[in-house]
Amino acid sequence: KDIYSISDSGERGIRLIERGLVIPHRLYTAITHELLDYKILFLSAGVGWGKTTDVRASLDGKNAVYISVERDRVPRLPAKETLVVLDDFQNLSPRLEKRMAEIIFRSSKRQRIIILSRGPVPDYLLPYQYAGSLLLLTETDLALKGAELMQLAGDFDMKLSGDGLRRILAESYGYPPFIKLLLENMRGGELSAGILESACTELYAYWDSALLDGLDRDIRMALLSTSYFSTVTTTLMERVLACDDAGGIMRQLCHQTGIFQPDLSDTWRCKVPELFRPYLNNRAAKIMAPQLIERLHILGGDWCREQNNFVEALEHYHAAGHREMVLQTVIDAVRKDNRAFVLCQFADTLSGMSENELCSPPELAYTMSRVSGLFFDHPQARYWYRVLKKMVGESSPDAGAYLTHLDFCLPKAVTGKEIYSTQNVHSVLPRLSEGSHVLTAALPSILRGERDLTCLVQQPHTATSQFLLGVLRSFFGDNTNSVLDLLQAEYHQERGENISSLLHQWQPLQLRFRAQGALDLEFVCVVLTARSLCIEGQIPEAAAYLLRFRHRAEAAGAHELLLNVDAARCRIALMEDSIYWERWLEVQPPTGGVVSLLDGYRLLTRVRCHIKRKEYATAMLFLSYLLDGYDRNDRTLDHMEALILASICLKRQGAKEWISYLEKALTLGQDNCFIAVFAREGAAVLPLLEEYTLDGRITPQYWGEILKKTIAQSGHCPAYLRPESHLLKPLTSTEQVILLLLMRRRSIDEIARTLGVKSSTVRTHMRNLFSKLDVHTQEEARKAAIRLKLV
Repeated sequence: KDIYSISDSGERGIRLIERGLVIPHRLYTAITHELLDYKILFLSAGVGWGKTTDVRASLDGKNAVYISVERDRVPRLPAKETLVVLDDFQNLSPRLEKRMAEIIFRSSKRQRIIILSRGPVPDYLLPYQYAGSLLLLTETDLALKGAELMQLAGDFDMKLSGDGLRRILAESYGYPPFIKLLLENMRGGELSAGILESACTELYAYWDSALLDGLDRDIRMALLSTSYFSTVTTTLMERVLACDDAGGIMRQLCHQTGIFQPDLSDTWRCKVPELFRPYLNNRAAKIMAPQLIERLHILGGDWCREQNNFVEALEHYHAAGHREMVLQTVIDAVRKDNRAFVLCQFADTLSGMSENELCSPPELAYTMSRVSGLFFDHPQARYWYRVLKKMVGESSPDAGAYLTHLDFCLPKAVTGKEIYSTQNVHSVLPRLSEGSHVLTAALPSILRGERDLTCLVQQPHTATSQFLLGVLRSFFGDNTNSVLDLLQAEYHQERGENISSLLHQWQPLQLRFRAQGALDLEFVCVVLTARSLCIEGQIPEAAAYLLRFRHRAEAAGAHELLLNVDAARCRIALMEDSIYWERWLEVQPPTGGVVSLLDGYRLLTRVRCHIKRKEYATAMLFLSYLLDGYDRNDRTLDHMEALILASICLKRQGAKEWISYLEKALTLGQDNCFIAVFAREGAAVLPLLEEYTLDGRITPQYWGEILKKTIAQSGHCPAYLRPESHLLKPLTSTEQVILLLLMRRRSIDEIARTLGVKSSTVRTHMRNLFSKLDVHTQEEARKAAIRLKLV
């Protein structure tokens, strides 16, 4: 009953697909191999996931009793039957749950029960799950994977390319009815926007009939209302529905639709939001009155502001056309949450405001200046900095505090200041920030936050350093010394020094940061430790260490860190030549030519992936966005990293300009004694260093340190950023034999005697072999064979 398609006519008709039954591997394994290990197999998934059909197919030939659960009748479990399937378990009335619990408890120990439900595991079955007697399968287990999709395509007499397979899985999220509709509409062709739209129309009609039409009016309106909120709580739904039993309504939604499931703290999560929210939004726009939708957006905006979720609040107020609240939300955000990554999300909103609106409160002028600086637009940043400075002259009560904060955040190219005043730093800055995030800006290094703090350890006694130190103390208070320890450690690591002795002292520090919720500072500890492990050649350990931190950050809701945690994992994957970097690159969003300072770490990671793929023009395009910005922002380490990667690209393209880029990086590095930024590129930059002719500008001592560290890193990761190679043509059987003999270092005459042919024939085969491997010598052929895993 769960395999449906929709007729092409305008009527809402449902017809059964006659072919195309594919059982998900996880479900089939659970039923055929694991059922004896559990008392209960509980399938919790909404409509269309194939629960009934797949279970019946998996049990084909086995004795089982199928019982369709009714609302007001407790199903009786036949005592003599060893296997019972309870379908539509969500229909069971809550008042009968106690009786159902007794029936299951008294059932025979030999009896196995398969329960199919749209709702979650009921409370009275949780003890079975905690005791290991209940196996729970959800949409994740029932979603079709690549192998199942290929089998299904075969049933439809279709052949899918690898790209076509990935596109269908990405669009359908493994949802069986959607996949079948896509295959039917494609009819052997390629997936296009028109086919996707047609399949969505049919899928939405299916959900109308199988899901929406079966709900009563109140439940239906509650379901449609949820589509306007990314997070749904009981308190929010009480406001939306104007009733006190919002929790009860949400529980009914869970059981009747299978779309939502409860989390802790009265929060309700949409199971597959990318699949169902577009449908619910589409139907809400058609069914609900415009005034009701406007009211929902205003309620949502007010709710998000109370939760300090200003980005979503802006989206709601924009949708409601509430201009006044849009302005007020930006102002509130600056006062309560002025983190760089939050302000960057206001860029489009700010660009839509008039100059009169931006010039009235100091918060908006401050935000315009700071956001412009984050997007490397220095003329705009300087203009709004001066507007804010003029407000200070007009005795605006808050403008002075915001101007001092811009002096801290913006580079000298914008403020024009070399030396800062430390007057009133402690009194004006604390209320502009709530913690370390202003410094780290979600980047995996305290040196690479919104401001480069290297001068605090390079020249600690200058007026600029004293100003920055005052800012640090105002932000961190008692934690200031811990932050300075991190800063010192990274600085010494960048100079090529061994900081492993410091890492043993960091466990208590990490635990304290974790207890305080300062995961961004813990991220600094984690990345420095991972880098140290990589320097020692412990690449897998570094990857595992980062992954453990990612789990903690995700559980804590620090989603702003996850992007750069994954970028750091990608860099390690490139070192160990694992497949993760390819998957990471596939999910990166397009830049559209608009790049911010906060995108830098991820863009430099993308550059490495494109170098790996020999896509040098694309890599240089990303580098062009960053090189000028880093130069004008006085970000030495980032500028050096971009220059080194640019020199690698240009060298591989055969352009002589690579020398000037490398020279500039070497000059900057020598001025600051930075070595690790070269060494981290290991095998990728070593050929450039070996070919580079040393002149009088670079000292032999500095050059020797770079070479020593880079050679050591190349030994740990010899395949780092080595271009992916592919055979130009398949090898013949004779060429394969010759390659094997070459690997054993046999001469041409020895190969000829072994094969019983002339030496000239062997030379002909070798020329063809070298051409296919894109090499010129026997030694290169041996290395290519190992790299391509031909031997």
